[in-house]
Amino acid sequence: MEDDPLHKTLVASLAALGDITSRPMFGGGGLYWHGTIFGIVFGDRLYLKVDDQSRDDYLAGSST
Repeated sequence: MEDDPLHKTLVASLAALGDITSRPMFGGGGLYWHGTIFGIVFGDRLYLKVDDQSRDDYLAGSST
């Protein structure tokens, strides 16, 4: 997981938010902010966790 270029880039880019950690998960890596999971890096993709409150914001920013 730590050898994955996307994973390294994401963790480094998000470090300014403070307390970004990661753990191996489902063959990829779970991304956490202050202990709360917000995404999974798997292969060359980032999957973000959404709920009813955040879904519309993610869809509005999505090109797909």
